[in-house]
Amino acid sequence: MALLPQPSLNEVGQAISATLHGWWTRESIRARRRLVFVVGLLLLLGSLGAAFITLPIFPDPPTLITSGEEACVYDSAPEHLPSRLGPAPTPQPVVAGRPGMLNFYVRNVGTCAWDNRVTVYREGGNYTSAAQVFGSIQTTSQGAFLPVSIPYTAPLSSGVYQAVYRMRSPDSRSFGKPIVISIITHLEGSPVTYPSEPPINAVTLLLLLLPGAIGFGIAVYHAGQFVKELYSLMNNRFGYGYVLRRLFALGPPRSATVSNGEVEVDGANETLTKIGGPGKLTVHGGMAALLERGGGFSRIVWAGKHTLAPFERARKAFDLRQLSRTKTESTWTKDGIKVEAEVTVSFKLMKRKDGEVVSKPAAKPTWWPLLRAWLGFKARKPKDPDSPAASPEAIRALVYESVAGKEWHETVSSGLDEEIPKRMLDELWAPDPDVGRVNPRREIVKELFDNAQKKQRDRGIDLIDIEIGPLVVPLEVADRRREWWRAFWEKDRRITEAEGNAEALQVRELARAEAQTRMIKAITQGLQGFQAVGRKRLGEVLALRFIDTVESIASVWLTDESRASYLTMINELRKLSSRPDGAEGE
Repeated sequence: MALLPQPSLNEVGQAISATLHGWWTRESIRARRRLVFVVGLLLLLGSLGAAFITLPIFPDPPTLITSGEEACVYDSAPEHLPSRLGPAPTPQPVVAGRPGMLNFYVRNVGTCAWDNRVTVYREGGNYTSAAQVFGSIQTTSQGAFLPVSIPYTAPLSSGVYQAVYRMRSPDSRSFGKPIVISIITHLEGSPVTYPSEPPINAVTLLLLLLPGAIGFGIAVYHAGQFVKELYSLMNNRFGYGYVLRRLFALGPPRSATVSNGEVEVDGANETLTKIGGPGKLTVHGGMAALLERGGGFSRIVWAGKHTLAPFERARKAFDLRQLSRTKTESTWTKDGIKVEAEVTVSFKLMKRKDGEVVSKPAAKPTWWPLLRAWLGFKARKPKDPDSPAASPEAIRALVYESVAGKEWHETVSSGLDEEIPKRMLDELWAPDPDVGRVNPRREIVKELFDNAQKKQRDRGIDLIDIEIGPLVVPLEVADRRREWWRAFWEKDRRITEAEGNAEALQVRELARAEAQTRMIKAITQGLQGFQAVGRKRLGEVLALRFIDTVESIASVWLTDESRASYLTMINELRKLSSRPDGAEGE
């Protein structure tokens, strides 16, 4: 086990700073920060929601009326206008059941002067013991204040009571702003208890947050629609989900798996393959994946679990194990005949291309092992990362230099369409042993393998084996070939039969000539011995000579069955020829 040497304090500080910076800039933390910012902004806007009603876009309703007789305007306002953002006016304390006066001032803010035709009347409120109409109006010009004193008797029960007054014109029309008079009654000798302001409840807070929430929802809606149209997603839900996940890390996590040379998304969400991260990518053993971000190369990941950066997606998955592809390939022979064959090619990605150098960065220890080593404790040195399981250069070339619309393993060709056109059909189906071609398939496979191996090796693919099935030609060509073969072998049969018949005739003629020759010799020898045997035995001698000659010929030229029958006949002849002279007549 390799141990870390004791680092300096500066190295420990740099490691801690790098770790904190990495944590702070992590996409999930950045999303949380954005979420906190948006929620805080909504709360701020909600808390200032009441201030919006003071803006000119929310003006007070008009309170003036026009007098047709005097061609002027009636309008009024309280002495002190209440603030929309300020607290409500404090009620005036009075002893329950005691009489008193409601004193207040009304300002003439119109253009008509007031006289005794103008009155002050109670428009509403829960305090009804005060006078309903105040008619002692003195002349009040524009901009002046009218003092009002209305007698009342305080209610017997404790509580807060209000009376709302307004001005009324000579033609009995109301004008001016309402004047609210509040009193709070208490028992004599007891302290005044003012009601507390109700706190902001959930409903009020929700109402305050509602404008900002509606605006945020509209923004997310349009952003989701844009994402859905831009990436051709199946439905709008995927667009909204991606916006929320990308900006605020809201919603279920998205993940994908690379297995068997394919990228499989966990669930029906297709944003991870069409748009990209943030998300998780799990690569199974013996697999690899090339990642892109924004349409450009990002990195190559190997077996393990990986975090996808925003807009980073798996462009292509690779199976690093030995693969076998079977495909029916067709081509044309040199004489224009179409030939098909089932070709099986076995291959895999090379570990390294010829001359390729892959950098292997050393692993850096994190802050905790460095801190332990600086404090004097034993800390294990981190293990260097494993070297890539396949050639990175080959993977990039197979993605960006292959035929569009085809998987990389579909581009591995056997080269059959290059070797078959070099040969005639007869060279494939009926090789001529006289020229040394007894097995053209073996020659084709060897040439195919040698040529294809060199070609694929330049691409970073290690070709392992090539197998070619039976060659198949069109049906009409096969019928013609069978007819030609039938005629060819029929010709050979007739030639062989004719040669056999000629040879048999020649043998028969030769046997006949030899038999005749031997007979002549036998007769000649018999005549030469005429004087020695005498005339009486001349026939016997000639017969014996003839029998010997026939026996000699039969032993040479006849088959075993024929020779047996002939020898039987010859023995009978010998018996006849050896009888006494008295029996010759028979």
